[in-house]
Amino acid sequence: MNETSTTLDSVGAIPRLPMHAGAVDSTGSASLVLATTEDVRAGSVLIQRDAALPDSAQFECKRYASWNLLTEANGFEVGRTLSDARWHFFFMVPEVSTGAFSSNRRVGLRKALKKVLAAVEAQSCNAVEIAEIRTRSFLRWNYIQVVAYARHVNNSPFLPEFDPHYPSRNVWDFKQIHRRRAQIGPSHKGF
Repeated sequence: MNETSTTLDSVGAIPRLPMHAGAVDSTGSASLVLATTEDVRAGSVLIQRDAALPDSAQFECKRYASWNLLTEANGFEVGRTLSDARWHFFFMVPEVSTGAFSSNRRVGLRKALKKVLAAVEAQSCNAVEIAEIRTRSFLRWNYIQVVAYARHVNNSPFLPEFDPHYPSRNVWDFKQIHRRRAQIGPSHKGF
């Protein structure tokens, strides 16, 4: 990890920025390594930079926009590492599938990845696992389709964070049921 990669939009080395405790360089190099669209492939896992991770889970990563691309790791290895730390790595079943047209394959892949990451953020998830990247071309135009699954890292076994001060509205209140029954009055079955 001593070399410095750049995204398609920026050029040059960027000084190392403070990263989350769960994402570190194994070599301790002085520069931050940025991921390109070529680094993203089927099986890649991206986690948001501000996502909470246990201190015992150490991953090598590259920065891709506001996400960390975990290098040398797939979803199974990340899940096992997090479960060893007694954290949970949720898997959301409906896949997120987006596509983009472009004359340049890298630009099309970047557009499709941007749509996938926006869809995962809309589901309030903080991780994504790329399942498949398909490329079709016709008359020098490329259609790139990215299929991914939303994932979520959490230290609680419950997916949503419950607010203990918020009363649930779907729980039956038997006092209200009896009060409403008394308001209606007796009912007679038959004719």
